Amino acid sequence: MELLDLPRELVEEILTFCHPLDVARVAQANRFLRSLVYDSEDSAIWRQLYLAQPLDDPRECIDITGQKKLSVDWKVELQRFVRAQSVVAKKSLGRQGELGEILNTLVNLVMNTIPKSDPLARIGNNLTIAQILLHDGWIDFVKEQDLNEKETQLVNQLHTFYGLTDNDTRADARVKSRSFVYNMKNYSWNNEFGPYNDDGTVNWVHVNAIRQVISRQLLSTELDDDGLDEETQYTIYPLGLPYIQPMLRDEVDTEPEPSDWAGVEGEWIVSFCFCDHRILIVFNDDIAISFAQTTAGFPRDTSLLEGDTFQEVIRCMSVQLKVTKTEFDKDHPTQPTIYFVGVMKNLPDTVLTGKVSATKEGYARWQFTSGEAGNIIWSSDGVQVGGIRSEYGVLGAWTTIFHDPDDPIGPFWLRKAQSSITVTAVPKPRA
Repeated sequence: MELLDLPRELVEEILTFCHPLDVARVAQANRFLRSLVYDSEDSAIWRQLYLAQPLDDPRECIDITGQKKLSVDWKVELQRFVRAQSVVAKKSLGRQGELGEILNTLVNLVMNTIPKSDPLARIGNNLTIAQILLHDGWIDFVKEQDLNEKETQLVNQLHTFYGLTDNDTRADARVKSRSFVYNMKNYSWNNEFGPYNDDGTVNWVHVNAIRQVISRQLLSTELDDDGLDEETQYTIYPLGLPYIQPMLRDEVDTEPEPSDWAGVEGEWIVSFCFCDHRILIVFNDDIAISFAQTTAGFPRDTSLLEGDTFQEVIRCMSVQLKVTKTEFDKDHPTQPTIYFVGVMKNLPDTVLTGKVSATKEGYARWQFTSGEAGNIIWSSDGVQVGGIRSEYGVLGAWTTIFHDPDDPIGPFWLRKAQSSITVTAVPKPRA
């Protein structure tokens, strides 16, 4: 008996045990098989093929707003994943003009994953397979190419989610990220002095530069400036893929505020980086005088930020936040604006007030001011990275409320206090 002599349902069942690429090849054999694979009224075969992959069930995944998909196009989703998997494995850019779609597929893959109920729950399959796919340097390879604006934003978004790459550990990469973060021309009333584009969307080039500056402070004792250790395949730390997984709200305890979709209520750790203000001013004066500013926001002359002469410090403080009220947002009905106040744990005179709202894309935007004894001086603005209430936390920029030309600026990282900082170097497999 030949394959085509079998009942249609049995042929479909057999195909579900094949790799999707093999199914595509089988469909080219004759009209019957092509019709069976591509023209079926139901999506059973594609659903089974998708669920056979090491991926999360998309029906159980949530997006950045905490919502599940209303429907799943199994065929399209699987074809996009398999194509992206193939391009990354070959360390390729794909076909002419295809890179944007590949990057978008990978970003959507890691931004739509199963939520977890506590920090010790398992990592989602989407994040695990993305870690495996991307650990071999594809992100660094793509960033070395001549990219358009959309591709630049997408690869920096993916880089922010992924975390430390081999290129990140080099001295020149650290200096480059500093040059963007401490470049005053990257802050204006147009982007509200935060990591945003002029249209209000997240500027992932800026967020990724902030991630790099914070990361090198966190990993200063684990890394030198010569790249990853030869025995290390990749490093897992709090600003990376395992930590972008969305967190479910606690269903056991009574929520203090039912509309606290961002998980504001509770204890947080805020970390600020800053450099010598005199060097900051000279660095930016040189940019203005020499017109060395590039269109991408990275100055050409970074000599002041190199070597031991440039001193950068990180300070970490604990703050207890309490929601004061929420306000309906007609553009984001499931994400009302959350207003909050906070007090620094060891600095009771330091008060923090702010709000969390949704960006155009639905990311949680944190804006807050702080100061001592009612003297509000500092202004901070950042975006939640990853899924809703993710352990990754918020990356952003701080400055003063006055926004004068010579005001200090720098990056900050805000994370929930229960998220401990651990660094794990994953070794390369031995031959």
